Amino acid sequence: MLDHDLQYENELKLFNKFHYEVLNFNIRTSTGHVPNKFPIGPGLLWVPFFVVAHSSTFLVNFFGIPLPLDGYSVLYQFFICLGSIFYGFLGLFFLYKINRIFFEGNIAAISVTTIFLSTSLLNYFIFEQTMPHIMSMFSVALFAYLCLRDYGRKTMQSYIYLGLSAGLMLMVRYQNGLFMILPLFELIFISFGRDRSCNDILISVRNGILFIVVLALALIPQFVVWKVLYGNYVLYTYVGEGFNFLSPKLMETLFSSRHGLISWTPIILLALGGYLLYFRESGSIYWALLTCFLLQWYINSSWHVWWFGNSFGGRAFINCTFIFTIGLSALIKRFYNKRIYLSVIFMVLIMWNFLFTAQYMVGLVPRGDYVSWKAVAKNNFKLIEVFVVRLRGL
Repeated sequence: MLDHDLQYENELKLFNKFHYEVLNFNIRTSTGHVPNKFPIGPGLLWVPFFVVAHSSTFLVNFFGIPLPLDGYSVLYQFFICLGSIFYGFLGLFFLYKINRIFFEGNIAAISVTTIFLSTSLLNYFIFEQTMPHIMSMFSVALFAYLCLRDYGRKTMQSYIYLGLSAGLMLMVRYQNGLFMILPLFELIFISFGRDRSCNDILISVRNGILFIVVLALALIPQFVVWKVLYGNYVLYTYVGEGFNFLSPKLMETLFSSRHGLISWTPIILLALGGYLLYFRESGSIYWALLTCFLLQWYINSSWHVWWFGNSFGGRAFINCTFIFTIGLSALIKRFYNKRIYLSVIFMVLIMWNFLFTAQYMVGLVPRGDYVSWKAVAKNNFKLIEVFVVRLRGL
C-alpha cells in the first residue's frame, strides 16, 4: 500500500528495529523478489485498520507531531493490534454460536470464556497481536459455524458462503485447509447415507464442485502474489524447512515442557476428554471434528520445528479452538449438577494461565526452549517485583 510493490527487501533491511533473525534479504526468487512464505490473509484483514492508521498518522503530522508515514510507527502498531483484537472477539462470538448449535446458552458462554482465559489464546490477545493466530481462530470459527449451522441441509448459497470463508481461512494459515474435511464428510454423509437416491449423489457432486469453484475464486489474490514472487503457483517454503511425516513428535507436541499443548494449557486435557467421552451422539459431526483435530496434531508434530519457535504453548493448535470449546461444553453438560466443582477447577486453571502468561511476557521463562516446572512455580513470587521494575523503567 505504501511501496506499491511486493519487494520485501526494504522491510527486512530497514524496519527490523529489534534485530530479530530474519530471512537473508540477498536471496532472490526466479522473478528477482525476496521470498516471503507467509500467506496474505492477515494483511487483507488488516487493510481497513491500516487505512485508519495511515490517515491518523497523516493527521497528527499535519498538527505538528512528527510520526513517520512508513507503516511501522506507533499508530500503525496500535491500529493493527486493535484490528487483531477485533477479529479475535468476533471469533469468540462465532465460537459461542457454534456451541449454541449443540448446547444451551449458559453452557456455551461458560465454555468459550473458560477456553479464552485458560489457553494460549489469551497471550495472543494481549501480548503478540501481530501474529496471525487469533485471526486464524476467527477464520476457522467462521468457517466451522457456516458448516455446522445447517449441517446436512445446505443450499447452494450455503456452499458459496462456505467456499468464500474457506478461502479466507486458507489465506490466514495454510494448514487451516485441513478443516475442509468438514464439508467433505457432510457431502459423503448426504450422498451415501440411508435412503439416499442417485439424485442426492448428483446434488452432492454439484455442491462440491460449486464449493471448489468459489474457493478457487476466493484464492485468486494469493495466486497472484505467488505468481509475482515466484513465477508459479506452487506453495513456497524456505530452504531447510519441511515436514518429517515418518517420525512425528506426537507425544512431545502434547506433553513436552517445550510448548506442549496440554502441559502448558492443561484445560485442553479436560476439553479433549469431554469431546471424546460425551459428544459421541453427534454422529458424523463427531468423527469429522475428531479427524480434523487428529490431522492438525499429526501435521504440527511432523513440522521440523515441532515446538514452533518462540511460542506460548501449542500456538499452532489455536485453530482448533472451536473443537476444544465443544469438548468443554460437553463436559460441562455432563457434570452440570456438579458445576461448583467444575467452577473451582476452571478458576484454578485460569489463574495458572494468567500467571504463566505473565511470566512469559516479562521473560521469566524461556520462550523457545524447555521450561523447568519447578522454576515456573517459584517465578510466581517474582512477578510483582519484575513488574515494579518494568514500571519504574517506563
